[in-house]
Amino acid sequence: MKVLSKKKRDYYDVLGVSKDSDIKTIKKAFRKLARKYHPDMKPDDPNAEEKFKEAAEAFEVLSDKDKRVTYDRFGHAGLSGTQFRDFSGMGFEDLFSGFGIFGDLFSAFGGGSRARTSWPRAQRGQDVRLNLELSFEEAMRGLKKKIRVPNWAQCPTCHGARVKQGESMKNCKTCQGTGEIRHIQRSAFGQIVNISTCPQCHGEGKSVPRGAECEVCGGLGKVKQFRSVSAEIPAGVDDGMRVVIQGEGRPGELGGPPGDLFIVLSVEPHPFFRRNGADILLEYPIGFIDAILGTKVEVPTIDGKETIIIKPGTESGKIITLRNKGAPYPNSSHKGDMHIGIVVKFPSKLTKSSKKLLKELEKTIDKKYVFEDSEELVKSLSSSK
Repeated sequence: MKVLSKKKRDYYDVLGVSKDSDIKTIKKAFRKLARKYHPDMKPDDPNAEEKFKEAAEAFEVLSDKDKRVTYDRFGHAGLSGTQFRDFSGMGFEDLFSGFGIFGDLFSAFGGGSRARTSWPRAQRGQDVRLNLELSFEEAMRGLKKKIRVPNWAQCPTCHGARVKQGESMKNCKTCQGTGEIRHIQRSAFGQIVNISTCPQCHGEGKSVPRGAECEVCGGLGKVKQFRSVSAEIPAGVDDGMRVVIQGEGRPGELGGPPGDLFIVLSVEPHPFFRRNGADILLEYPIGFIDAILGTKVEVPTIDGKETIIIKPGTESGKIITLRNKGAPYPNSSHKGDMHIGIVVKFPSKLTKSSKKLLKELEKTIDKKYVFEDSEELVKSLSSSK
């Protein structure tokens, strides 16, 4: 499979600056774009990260004197093979702090120490998935329903302290209570101090001593509970569809937004109706006398009874369509159609008098109607004699 590469935009156009812009203007332009597209600013926008990376790459080139000269002379081709740094994993505040991208790229490289900080960022809460069973009729008309959603609440015993009464939290042994781990590397430019969040206490600096955990919450500081959420199911939903209620999932961490609630629908089958998208299908049986002579019959629909006309000579498999009598399109005023498939039924047993009457009837009917649509078959039968 051939993969087409995306053509890179001009770096000056990406940052929205002119080719004679000074470094101060370039910094200001990048900061504005970073504030707009950094993943911390728009965690739910899948396109934001790509736009941020594009801006960061343009900034890295235009803020470097040598790279900028090369780019101005040869364009993107002159930078072929250049490894660009990925700043999307760096928190927004860290990005513009003294140890972030401005301090990192514009500080003197000789002798000094520099650090990249990776503080714990706000995290979006987890999404919650619930299954909901609906009858066919409920799916057709829609409904509002109260749903019990599992969630977390502060532990009523330790009130979030996570330890038993009389016990207390201790400094994390991994980070010694600082909440961070420092790794020092030596390079030709001096010492580089990389700071990351402690993996043991997740930046809190405290941990629950073994055996001191709250007996109710097990040291979590929170317990599971259920809350009631009002869910509005639109008319016309089908089996397997999902209804999303934003912000009703698990709460976020460190001030992050809550997740969403996904309600997966399971619709019970109907004894007579079948669905094909928004269209409703119904097989309707009629007697062979009605099929021969024609008649009017009442058929059920999702909106009540409808009268349809059976024309004389109707055969099995005839489809009669009722426009706008199908299922509603969810969140729309439009509806599908209803398709009624006629099935002509014949009696399996006949009385002697019925047989006699049918034979008398047969004598009065020209049998050409049997093969009126099969002339080729008749010819083949004649030639085989």
